Formats: sequence, structure tokens, C-alpha cells
Amino acid sequence: NKKWLVITPTTAETEGMIELYDVHGRVVKTINLHNSLGKEEINISDWQNGIYHYRFICVHCNTQSGKVVIIK
Repeated sequence: NKKWLVITPTTAETEGMIELYDVHGRVVKTINLHNSLGKEEINISDWQNGIYHYRFICVHCNTQSGKVVIIK
């Protein structure tokens, strides 16, 4: 049974990178965006419950960051 996390940046910019970190600051996922449809689906079936931080780094806009709580 797969679980998905959908990330939709709040900007129209679709070129850049999304980085997801665990609570210890380790990068758990890096996604390069190249003219995507404005959202990314990430399979989190094998991730542990907890708090993860993300950072959206885009080519022509300010970096966005925040956190996601995963409870399965």
C-alpha cells in the first residue's frame, strides 16, 4: 500500500530543486524540477513517521521552506 506526499510550490516557477530533510538535517530526497506541472509526487511508503523539512530552490524566485508532518 503506497503512500504519497504531493508538494506544490506556491510559485509559478517550475524550474529548480526540492530538498527534503529529516529532523537530524540529513537530506532524504532531492528532486530536480525542469518545467514540471507545478507539483511533485513522492512515494513515502518506506519513510518513518515524523517531521520533515523541505526547501524549494527555484531559478528565478526566492527560496521557500517549511515542514511536513508524516503520520501513517
